[in-house]
Amino acid sequence: MGIIVTKFMGIYTYLYLLFELILLLATLALILFIISYIIYLIACLYFFTKYKPRKFGFKNDFYILGHRGIPVLEHENTIESFDLINKFDIDGTEFDVNISLDKKLYVYHDYNLFRLFGIDKNLKETYSENLDNLKIILFSSKIYGNKIESKIPKINEAFEKLKNCRLLNLEIKSNSLKDLGLEKAVAELIKKYELQKKIVISSFDPFCLYRFSKFLPEVPRGLLVSKSGLAKYLKDMWFLAFSKADFIHFESSFIGTPIVKQLKKKGYSIVFWGVNSVQLFERALKDQPIFIISDIPHILKDYYK
Repeated sequence: MGIIVTKFMGIYTYLYLLFELILLLATLALILFIISYIIYLIACLYFFTKYKPRKFGFKNDFYILGHRGIPVLEHENTIESFDLINKFDIDGTEFDVNISLDKKLYVYHDYNLFRLFGIDKNLKETYSENLDNLKIILFSSKIYGNKIESKIPKINEAFEKLKNCRLLNLEIKSNSLKDLGLEKAVAELIKKYELQKKIVISSFDPFCLYRFSKFLPEVPRGLLVSKSGLAKYLKDMWFLAFSKADFIHFESSFIGTPIVKQLKKKGYSIVFWGVNSVQLFERALKDQPIFIISDIPHILKDYYK
């Protein structure tokens, strides 16, 4: 019996010491995490306060832009939708650029082709020959009863159609640390169409904006921000300084918030996207954005007159 008790006590002691060791390691890990997070927050605030955004002399003080054209009338990011920007004499539009496997530039919002075509494949993993054969069924076929098909436009086709707009906002679709050549190719086309003084480049990816700044530093850049919350906000602000962005493109839920007022005081130009009602538009104007992006620019334009 004594031997059994002794063995039991030995196992108990071993388990107790193991538990103490695990507890100690967990405590040390927590302390290191807290210290790292504090350093991270300090770094965020340092870079944020250090960077000074640039000002740009656009011809107008305020612009109303479409959102991928006028998507309530024609399908997003199509030539037909861009035609409506010209037809309604809208200031311009926001639209997206993606890159194919063989380095061709397309006007397409999603990274994946599934939403529009039912193909579960990323655009950047698809050759241009295959992309050119895809057809988009336009919304107008539902409205007017006549079946209309459209292709995914190439970026040069969009520039050709929109080159006379007063202001353009091109969102670069990038989510990779790797340089795929997208930013350089976009910069070269902007120079070809002489759009440097009336285009703003935006992205959710700060590394994309940083890469673009090396090719066309004179073109303003905007960091897209879509979620609130202190940690996310501070992370975006660190990225804001890193990317050398001059604009902050806020989702419309930020309208009227202290964050917007704080950043305006610091000198950043403010943009709101998703301004899809007259009520939101009225609220947005109070924050004095340089431009807003809307699915209904033709309606807001008439209201703003």
